[in-house]
Amino acid sequence: VLLISIELKTCENYGAGLLHFHQFCDSRNIPESYCMPASDNLLALLVASWAIKITTTTVENQLSGLHFWHNIHGVPWHGHALLRMSTAGLNKLVPETLK
Repeated sequence: VLLISIELKTCENYGAGLLHFHQFCDSRNIPESYCMPASDNLLALLVASWAIKITTTTVENQLSGLHFWHNIHGVPWHGHALLRMSTAGLNKLVPETLK
């Protein structure tokens, strides 16, 4: 029921965000137990890794997917101050060609 509560395109975007998050964690040998729930620090590092690579809108969509993933698994979302600051900083680094 929860999965059909979102549009198909949104579900695809959320899936892409989840894939990128797992690839990020795997590439840094981050243990699964640290990935869920993801800490504010881990989420901020994820956003920092995207600097000058993708648009802020894409980052926000992918983070929304991670947040949804946490919600459907009943685990707390820890994306707070560091995540907000990282996302704000990323927005200032996005090249004009990606805006």
